[in-house]
Amino acid sequence: MKKLSFTIFILFMTSLVPVFVSAAYNDVTLTTSTVLSVGSYTLNITGSSAVVSSIVVNPSNIVVTMQAGSSLQVTSPTFNQLTVDNQSLVSTNTCSTNSSVLTLSSPSSSGTVTVTPTATICSTASTPPSTTVVGNGALVGLITTTPAVPTIATSTVDIATTPTSLQSEIAQLLAEVQALEAQLPVSSSLTSTSSGQASLFTHNLTLGSVGGDVQALQHYLNTHGYPIAITGLGSLGHETTKFGALTYAAVKVLQKSVGLPSTGYFGPLTRGYVNGH
Repeated sequence: MKKLSFTIFILFMTSLVPVFVSAAYNDVTLTTSTVLSVGSYTLNITGSSAVVSSIVVNPSNIVVTMQAGSSLQVTSPTFNQLTVDNQSLVSTNTCSTNSSVLTLSSPSSSGTVTVTPTATICSTASTPPSTTVVGNGALVGLITTTPAVPTIATSTVDIATTPTSLQSEIAQLLAEVQALEAQLPVSSSLTSTSSGQASLFTHNLTLGSVGGDVQALQHYLNTHGYPIAITGLGSLGHETTKFGALTYAAVKVLQKSVGLPSTGYFGPLTRGYVNGH
């Protein structure tokens, strides 16, 4: 342990750094900066008018005894965090991208403080947090940075982007609609005979027509030798309300077989025949 006190000419470590006597017998005034080695750490001591009674260099810290009205700055050029045991003498304790700086001040009375450099690095190449401590040890500033979270753009893609997939989807939807329509009762657009034993078709039907009379027509065709389909939608017991291509083809077969124009159009002539048979 080395103690700098009660002397006129003082050497800090082995470097020849001049200090000068000022004021009282046991007080020293630093007029230039000096460098101290504390363990494996280097500290720069600065004070243009720093009146100190003593600076004791220990293996892991330094003990500074200051006079009233004096101030002193301790800097760690390697960014090591500086801790103290007496916050009443601390004016500021900051970390920046350039250094770790501790400012000691004894405005009204003398005092002693132990300064310990630590292995904690208070600054890196990126922007470090900055902390300022006032004399009573209260935390007055803390600056932190948070990396920005990148924004990822999203978009909605319609799976039916090609004509083929679109047609397939439409066909599937139509099949589902026809299956649902097949469960509906026959429309009241059909009129009953006076005996109530048969229904009369009163509407013309064509390719694309929808309704209960279409379902009745499919049932007629299925039961009179002109089947819409053998199995599945349109077959006997599974008639639908959609006048599609299969119904159109069955109507043409019926018309041809009975000597009517084979147009596939369920108009007055064909309705007249079906209503009478």
